[in-house]
Amino acid sequence: MLARGVRTARGGGALPTNTGKLQYIKDRDGLAMFNRIWNEARNTEHPLEVYRRITGISQAELNRRVGEYAQHNVTWDYSNRADFMPFVNRLYPFVTAYNGVAVEAVNAAAGHFRISDAVTPSDYGYNKIKLVPASDGALIRLRLRGHVNSAAQSGWTFGFVAVRNGAPGTARCSPAPTANSPSRPSRGSARSTWW
Repeated sequence: MLARGVRTARGGGALPTNTGKLQYIKDRDGLAMFNRIWNEARNTEHPLEVYRRITGISQAELNRRVGEYAQHNVTWDYSNRADFMPFVNRLYPFVTAYNGVAVEAVNAAAGHFRISDAVTPSDYGYNKIKLVPASDGALIRLRLRGHVNSAAQSGWTFGFVAVRNGAPGTARCSPAPTANSPSRPSRGSARSTWW
């Protein structure tokens, strides 16, 4: 499952993160939207602030869309994947080798785990946590808790990505809600699920 706690305020990441965010916007909203972001930006705005302003969406909806973008980064399923992957593999081999954030046990017997504060996402960032079901397609139950800084208009969202055999193009994504009510892709023969 793809886990992403998305904190939002201001900021951004390094490539390929921003490249992926812009590709996600282009795939979702079209090339015209990408051009509008470029042409209508104010000199003090982060590109995602521009996107929020010109689309008229709320911060919560932007958080949700950043969550959807993060889901695409489990298997890098963008419309230009064939062009994008050589770039990622050549310049950012650590990105494709990255297999998610490690969790620490709070109470392993009760199945209570957390991620370290040291690896919590920053502005418009995400984490992914790999969950492996007991058997292919087995049900995974999860209860999530996230923390926000309301003074900074921060928020978080989450979603699940089920991947069959880790192969690109076989991912199934859940909706990316912004409340603590986990949903998941339908069961099938998924070998791993990202939260």
